[in-house]
Amino acid sequence: MISIDLKYVDINQCAEDESMFAGTHKCDKESTECIHISGKGFRRGAYKCQCRRGYYFPKSYLTEGFTGGKQNSFLGSEVENAFVASRVRGGSPVEGSLIYPDSFRCLPCKPGCKTCVDDTSCFSEYNMLLRSVALGLQSFCTTITIVVAVVVFRLRKSKVVFL
Repeated sequence: MISIDLKYVDINQCAEDESMFAGTHKCDKESTECIHISGKGFRRGAYKCQCRRGYYFPKSYLTEGFTGGKQNSFLGSEVENAFVASRVRGGSPVEGSLIYPDSFRCLPCKPGCKTCVDDTSCFSEYNMLLRSVALGLQSFCTTITIVVAVVVFRLRKSKVVFL
């Protein structure tokens, strides 16, 4: 008879091989990737769903964790609990609860951004009205300078006395 203490056996739901629990994570496959957390024992949810490149973590989930650092991934236990709750209630959300899978998706970066931390653009957005006013003022000053230079050049040999 063989005795195995299951609290020391890890379940890797993130694995992509042929193991028994491989690929059973509930992370959103489009916007997140599954990262296995070892040492959690024989229980589901021993992973975190981290945002893929081109996606950012929603600010509504940024909370201080136990380590003092900010949480920037969905905990597998929370995702698993929301999945089970959505199946038990038949998909109808309860007031104040997290809805699976909509609550556990990372948000896409703005077009043209490969990485981002929020929904701000990677490129500076120009205020065309302000740019037009500045360009008009600069053009006016340049024109006045050229006119004054021409007048000074034409009148350089004349002797005009101002009283």
